[in-house]
Amino acid sequence: MAATVGHLTELDKGDGAICVDGDFSCRDVPMKTKGKTIRDLKVLVRKADRVLLAMDPDREGEGIAWHACGVLGLDRGTTMRVTFNEITKGAVTSALKSPRAIDVPMVEAHLARRAMDRLLGFGVSPFLWNTVARGLSAGRVQTPALRMVSERDREVEAEGVRMRIDGKVEIGGMGDAGVFTLVGDTVEVAEGEGGGPWEAICREIGGLRKDTEWIVVSCGEKETRRGAPAPFQTSTALRAGAAMGISAKRMTGVLQAL
Repeated sequence: MAATVGHLTELDKGDGAICVDGDFSCRDVPMKTKGKTIRDLKVLVRKADRVLLAMDPDREGEGIAWHACGVLGLDRGTTMRVTFNEITKGAVTSALKSPRAIDVPMVEAHLARRAMDRLLGFGVSPFLWNTVARGLSAGRVQTPALRMVSERDREVEAEGVRMRIDGKVEIGGMGDAGVFTLVGDTVEVAEGEGGGPWEAICREIGGLRKDTEWIVVSCGEKETRRGAPAPFQTSTALRAGAAMGISAKRMTGVLQAL
C-alpha cells in the first residue's frame, strides 16, 4: 500500500491551460513537489499484478484517481476504485470485495469545478485585492454571489428612498378619529384597504369629503434603517418550522439535505 499524498498533477499555470474556445478541456502537468512520490509509485505499479485506487469517495478523490492513472500509466477504463467511509477492518474488507470503475461523471464535476475556479477566481481575486482588501478570495461560489449582491444593490439604489408618514386625524373635540400611515403615494389604514391618500383617510374617519380643510398641528422627521433578517441557525430554523407545523424530525432532515 502506498499514498499519493493528495494530488499528483495540477492545472498548468500558463496561458491556454483551459480551452475556452472549444470543449473547455484542461491541460494538466505533474506537480513539481511530487516528483519523488511519482517515481516511487511508478516503481510499485510496475511490480504489482493489480492496482486498486482508494482515494476519498468524493469529487476530489475521484479526480485524484483519474489523474493518478494518467501519470502512472494505468488504464482509466480498467483500473478499479475502492471506497470506504471509515478506516476499520470491516469497512476496508467490504470495499476490497466490491471494487468499481472510476466514476467519470464525478470526475467531470471535479474538472468543471476546478476550471471555474481558474476562470472566475483567478481573474476576479486580483481585482478585489486592488479595490477592497488584500487576500480576499473570489472563486466559483463567491463570484456569482457577489454579482447577486451587486445586482440587488443596484435595484435598491434605483428604487430610491421611500418616505413614510405616520399620523393621527382629529375632528374638533372628538379626539383621535383615525390613524394612518402614508408610504410613498399609498395610505395604509387600521381597517379597510389602502388607496389614494384622501380617499383612504375619508373612509377611515367616517366619509369626510376630499375637499375638507386639514390643519397640520405638528410634524417630525427621522431616518431609520432596517437590516435583513439573520441567517437561520439550527435552533432558529427548528423554531420557524414548529411555527409552521413542521416536526423537528422533518425539519432536521431538510437541513441535512441542504
